[in-house]
Amino acid sequence: MFQVRYSTRSLFFNQNSALCNTNLLRVYLSEANVYYYLVADKPKTMNRLKLETSPYLLQHADNPVEWYPWGKAAFRRAEEEDKPILLSIGYSSCHWCHVMAHESFENEEIADFMNTHYVNIKVDREEHPDIDAIYMQALQLLTGSGGWPLNIFLTPQLKPFYGGTYFPPEGRGGMPSWMDVLSHIAHLYQHNRRQVENVGDRLTEAMDKSQQPELPEDYRLEAKTEYAVDKVPELFQKRADSQFGGFGHAPKFPSIADLHFLLDASVLLKSQWAGRHLIKTVDHIIRGGIYDHIGGGITRYSTTRDWRVPHFEKMLYDNALLIELLANVTMSCLDRRFEYEMADITAWIEREMSDGEGGFYSAMDADSEGQEGRYYIWDKGEMEEILGEEAEAFMHLYNITDEGNWEGKNIPEVDPDTSYQSLMEQRIQTQAARHKILSHRTKTRVLPGIDRKILADWNALLVSAWCRAYRATGEKRYLKLALSTISYLKKHFIRPDYSVLHIHGDVPITGNLDDYAFVIRAAYELFVITQDKSWVELGERILSRAQVEFYDQDKGVFFFSSKNREDTIIRKIIWQDVPVPSGFAVITEMMYVYGAITGREEWRITSEEIIQRATMRIIHQPMGHGQWLSNIMYFTGGHTEMVLLGEHYRNAYERLLRAYIPGSILAGAQEQTNDLPILKDKTVQWKTTIYICKGKSCMPPVDGLDKLKQEISGLNCQ
Repeated sequence: MFQVRYSTRSLFFNQNSALCNTNLLRVYLSEANVYYYLVADKPKTMNRLKLETSPYLLQHADNPVEWYPWGKAAFRRAEEEDKPILLSIGYSSCHWCHVMAHESFENEEIADFMNTHYVNIKVDREEHPDIDAIYMQALQLLTGSGGWPLNIFLTPQLKPFYGGTYFPPEGRGGMPSWMDVLSHIAHLYQHNRRQVENVGDRLTEAMDKSQQPELPEDYRLEAKTEYAVDKVPELFQKRADSQFGGFGHAPKFPSIADLHFLLDASVLLKSQWAGRHLIKTVDHIIRGGIYDHIGGGITRYSTTRDWRVPHFEKMLYDNALLIELLANVTMSCLDRRFEYEMADITAWIEREMSDGEGGFYSAMDADSEGQEGRYYIWDKGEMEEILGEEAEAFMHLYNITDEGNWEGKNIPEVDPDTSYQSLMEQRIQTQAARHKILSHRTKTRVLPGIDRKILADWNALLVSAWCRAYRATGEKRYLKLALSTISYLKKHFIRPDYSVLHIHGDVPITGNLDDYAFVIRAAYELFVITQDKSWVELGERILSRAQVEFYDQDKGVFFFSSKNREDTIIRKIIWQDVPVPSGFAVITEMMYVYGAITGREEWRITSEEIIQRATMRIIHQPMGHGQWLSNIMYFTGGHTEMVLLGEHYRNAYERLLRAYIPGSILAGAQEQTNDLPILKDKTVQWKTTIYICKGKSCMPPVDGLDKLKQEISGLNCQ
């Protein structure tokens, strides 16, 4: 006997019924647009995720779904059995990924249906960001929005034709149930194949065409005043939240690359609004609940406009980028602002995200003990019991009340009107209480799950961040951390041929453009501090390799995935800073920088040509393209090359290191040397001789830093 199931309705048919196809275990029937399926004794599910190393994939290894990892075995089965592919993408600290897994992927009945009618592939977006980028764009074109979990349906040729994010097990709030979606798509694939394939073909073509702007043959950036970058802050201002900082409404992301553009615009364009909005935003972020005031570190985004209620997961890249931003703002303010936060975030990374050998883990989950945010929220009575007499001042600073500020509990936050000086004074006064609360949290609560993947690109971001923190503060521990982390990358991720891995291990994953770009930039940041030419040599060789792997000379672009990838329907070009600065934009800047240092003029020319082509695409829709916008400013205003020579050059050089000079290229030595072309033909004329070039124009050498006051003037931080 076969039982026909759909929701609460059951029918029974004899196995020999004409309604049954004995070649299939489950068969569709149609009645008033309701689809039924036949269930027979099924073979044991074969979930192929048990041998994977990704924490996210291992979270799904015991699902009754016959999951495949991304790869040829799944593709081959889809081709052979002529089944659509269900591609489900998420990551280990994704709250709604966990919810959907529990509700649907652990459900035997739903899994049966998925196993019968689909080839099911599970992907960790952090392992395969190139795959995620392709199908996230497809989802955005299909629905106008995106997010995770990303559930998208593909033809056996990997072309997307339908998708969504979270689907509930039962329809609600206008959302269909996951079972409704599965049934509808399976029926569509069986009975409207031409429509499915047509959607897949058109969508794939649209994705590919959308990646590059159409530029007239005679287009030159210098001649196009309508593309002037100095008008861009006005466009940002239209989207800005003047009350709480940042951009738009909830959910609100830090958008750190855009904030970096505001910093550069405040310095290079003298935009007072950009400087004020930057400081307002940073101040609200470090006071809000999005910042972990007990243990340090920032969470991924705020669910509220005022930065109060976070989505509690913590990502390594967010914290690396925030350290760098805080360091650059501190240098630009020419004061000791944000030293506390840089140290606090670093302490969290060292305490909870380190592998102990120089590498750092990817993410920390939002959930613990079965509850979102459980690790971070507090009752007033609990704090009073822990702190005793110290409780009043501590709870006053962090707004701990009887009624709470989130679902009857308290997320520690600081009054946004508190001045930075007052905040620091109160932090010092309550430091002992904070240590008690942190100790109690560590000892009595279950630490949220940690995704122990170590990624080249995110660790390279940390290297650059710590280099900037060292420059801002002079604290040698930041430089020590940067050197330790890049040594880890050299040992485990950078191969003898200077190719870069994304993940190392038993099953290494080849690097994408971000891995190369961020490692190249990290090497440059270390050169700036140490003036050790070995870092230039490392970055130069990786950059040469990146050109071979990712650059298309005919199209004038760097693709995100290597030319050797065979499992992608298009080669994606990542223009936006989502969620990290565009690797394409970063490597474009690095081509100019390394070209200047090494004398490889072809790199500088290529960089300038890319920026010209990128400008028309970026300038009218600037949000989310902060790294490109900074590049355009550096190009139109000219990178500032500063070379210091002389017996005592280092004293002046250290002062330059403490200043934020956007688009600057720094080098120095005690005497003229041919080891680096940027130093060639420059002679020592005074105890400290400074050479300054901007763009293709060089000024006569000067003696001392007094001549550089205009270059090192910062933003107004009041």
